[in-house]
Amino acid sequence: DGRGLQLGIADLLDSNEFSAVIGGASGSGKSQLSLMILLTAMLNTSPDRLSVIVCDPKNKDFRPLAGAAHVGPKIYTEVDECKAAILAVLAEMDRRVKAGDDSAAYRRIMLYVDELPDLMDQDDGTIEAALIRLAQKGRAWGINIFIAAQKATKEVFSTRLLDNMAWRMALRVTSFVQSNHLSGQDGCLAHKLPG
Repeated sequence: DGRGLQLGIADLLDSNEFSAVIGGASGSGKSQLSLMILLTAMLNTSPDRLSVIVCDPKNKDFRPLAGAAHVGPKIYTEVDECKAAILAVLAEMDRRVKAGDDSAAYRRIMLYVDELPDLMDQDDGTIEAALIRLAQKGRAWGINIFIAAQKATKEVFSTRLLDNMAWRMALRVTSFVQSNHLSGQDGCLAHKLPG
């Protein structure tokens, strides 16, 4: 109706906050939507309450976030750096679990991974396994993950990963199969969305 789409981004201190995936073909607006979500989270949450870790293998759209108080000086762009960052977040989750750190929900970490296939193509399965564990347990311990990819296939977003991702954002994808897989709903028509 010409009024545009409004998305409410929940306060990241809410213990019911979920992790998310976003799928969309090139030109669908995936990077801009992701950037808006990250910026909204940062604008609405103090940096002493939220740390944002960004893995951007394209080294393009998320560069402006470098140096922000929530992010720090580094946007991770190399596969080895991204893998190390993901494993560091997993180690922090394990530390919180072992310590029984219930106050962790007030010191949230948001891990954003752009173009997941770029990382997985050069990985031995470690990255996917770490992301699945973070998706399964992270929210309870103050850690949310947000993953974006151009292809919404089973090879990129495994069923084990998607089962733990409550927010599923489907922009224009290239096929009916991707539309259904990403949304988890038969009849999703994300492949028919305009660019």
